[in-house]
Amino acid sequence: MTGIDRRHFLRKSAAASGLLLAPSLTGLIACADDPLEPSAAPALKQARKGQGGYGELIPSKDVGEMISIPRGFSAALLSTAGDPMIGGVVPNAFDGMAAFAAGRGLVRLIRNHELRDTPELGTTPFGGDAYDDKGPGGNTTVEVRVYGNGRAELVKQFASLTGTSTNCAGGSTPWRTWISSEETTVGKSAGWSRNHGYNFEVQVDSDGISRPVPLKAMGRFDHEAVAV
Repeated sequence: MTGIDRRHFLRKSAAASGLLLAPSLTGLIACADDPLEPSAAPALKQARKGQGGYGELIPSKDVGEMISIPRGFSAALLSTAGDPMIGGVVPNAFDGMAAFAAGRGLVRLIRNHELRDTPELGTTPFGGDAYDDKGPGGNTTVEVRVYGNGRAELVKQFASLTGTSTNCAGGSTPWRTWISSEETTVGKSAGWSRNHGYNFEVQVDSDGISRPVPLKAMGRFDHEAVAV
């Protein structure tokens, strides 16, 4: 039997059926060693110098010129470390995050907090239902309302995972959760109440703290990110 790989199958299937491929799929196939037949998909065009991107970045007066954005865009400062949130204050060390549509013009942003202070400093969680009573890291959820004119306003924010450590990046899942990754393997031998080095799942649609269950099947090591 003659072997066939996935890229070869995609090329031949598209050519034989006359399918119109999504641009992303066309691009992936075009990256293969031998290109599609000319009749199977349009050639990818490359932007000439000066034609790509969104143009020059301009300091945004919307947020006191803290950041620069393309002309025609707007910015809004919705949440900062130290702001009040339900049950406490917003922690610092923002890191990996993802946004999820929540219906009725609402968006929920799940944010990692890569806090890595150690137990000898007297660390405590920034919310209840913590995985480790000495873990300073975790996640917060920010709910934002976005209006048709692009204006955005904060609705609420709250802790959604607590008691972890060094929550670096992570990844969203097709079933509307966020996987938060610990980029450390500290543990009981170093004064912590529990071992760390796991991924944790945060529920997007919950209005409280997700049950902190370490996903041990994904291994214990310095996790950087997750792709599902």
